[in-house]
Amino acid sequence: MIEIDVYMMLARIQTTDYNLFNQLTIYFKRLVNYTLQEDCVNYFHQIGETLGYYLHGFTKYPSLVAFQLPYLNRLVANTIKICNKYPVILQFWLLPECNSSFGNLFQSLPNNSRLPLYQIIKNFLIVDSPLDQTENVIELISLTKMSPCLDEWFSQNKDLAYLLSNKCSTIIVQMENLDPRFHNVTEFAKYFKMFCLIVENCTPTIAHSYYKIFETQILNVVLSNKTGHNQFVFSVLQTIADITTTNKTILRVFDNEYFTNWIRFIFEERENLRNLFILLNALFSKHEDILVKLVTTKSKPEDEAYSIEELRLKAMKICKGGTTAISSFMVTTLKYQFKDMEMYSINTSAPIIKGYLQVLPEYFQNTPAMNEALNTISSILMLKLNFLDSKYTQIVIEFLFESYFNLRLLLEDYMLYRFDSIELKNHQIYQDCFKQYHKSSEPQLNDDNTINNTLKDINYLMLEQNLQLFETFTIQLYVYCKLKHIAHNWAMEIPDYSVLLLR
Repeated sequence: MIEIDVYMMLARIQTTDYNLFNQLTIYFKRLVNYTLQEDCVNYFHQIGETLGYYLHGFTKYPSLVAFQLPYLNRLVANTIKICNKYPVILQFWLLPECNSSFGNLFQSLPNNSRLPLYQIIKNFLIVDSPLDQTENVIELISLTKMSPCLDEWFSQNKDLAYLLSNKCSTIIVQMENLDPRFHNVTEFAKYFKMFCLIVENCTPTIAHSYYKIFETQILNVVLSNKTGHNQFVFSVLQTIADITTTNKTILRVFDNEYFTNWIRFIFEERENLRNLFILLNALFSKHEDILVKLVTTKSKPEDEAYSIEELRLKAMKICKGGTTAISSFMVTTLKYQFKDMEMYSINTSAPIIKGYLQVLPEYFQNTPAMNEALNTISSILMLKLNFLDSKYTQIVIEFLFESYFNLRLLLEDYMLYRFDSIELKNHQIYQDCFKQYHKSSEPQLNDDNTINNTLKDINYLMLEQNLQLFETFTIQLYVYCKLKHIAHNWAMEIPDYSVLLLR
């Protein structure tokens, strides 16, 4: 049993004296632990008043000293746990009765100051305290699901949303002014992460209002400045990819018209395309519902299916390792990825797929780094989509196969005669012929400006690496298509590995 009257007197003592402060913390640590561990249902009203007085004494941040801050941070976290156990305590603070000294104190405060937990957390955020408040913010605001009065209070008081928005705006302005103190977007990501977690963990009303503030004041600003703020947009994508519970936020971001325009811009200017592919792969891997929304269609394909036998022959011809490399990847896929395999219909008119299919035919002109990213995003698309159900994707893949075989011959010829000046002149003729082939091949693609008609001079060092990367691309394509073909035809679980490898 604890003596509430004694704690009520101690709660009114405010001191910055180190020794006295330490003595007081011993008592209040005991109170907090007792409340969390024991059944205090008969006197949680008194505990709520005591903690309200005690916490209120810490709401004036400038009067605090450094040694008090770590203790205060732990006290806030533990008090939130107490409120989770006894949500009615929040009602004592936000809707205090007037027939007590505690009630008179809290009634005299402005409405946005009646929640001492919130005031302390906000003060930490205002001064950019090194004591991270993300968990405290999320744990507190998640209590809105349990406490109607807290839900109503947060609906009326949005200063936390504006505080986080102002923090992000300040960072953006620093970047625009090339402030030498500002070298990355880590702080921006930290505050956006708070926005995400708030949206995911509170009631729908608060989630909507908080997201609208972020969208109008931050997201639309960085998306409309396409060239200057790319790193902030990538920070947004990276953050929602890192958090596995950001479904509400992701859907809102990808529904944003400014975001759709930004995606188109990135595909057009190409400079940041590699980063986009890497982040989209991370997003699609963790959030399949986003992949379905963005790149699939419910309509069934009307085009004739690509021959799996023809694909097998192409794969065998391309892969220098023969069946060994293919079999190895198939075994790995069966062990670790088959449960994640889907057969969604690909939507070739979706902005991301349309942009992807414009970049893919330029595979052998890309840098190897870009193609590594292309292989990464291609892997998740092939895993989840019926990649070759569309006539358009079939044309692109056929063009890549033909380009591969021609370029491999050019590379072999170059490696054989690269030290022979006479033969190199003949080789240049072959290269010009390939350029002409590249320009005239597949009119359907060229009509859509998918293929860049001005093929650059071939960089043979990059070409050798790209040919190797295309082998990986082809193995992925064949194995995923093969397994889906078997699963579809057999309409059953994939059988024993050895059965598949012999087919």
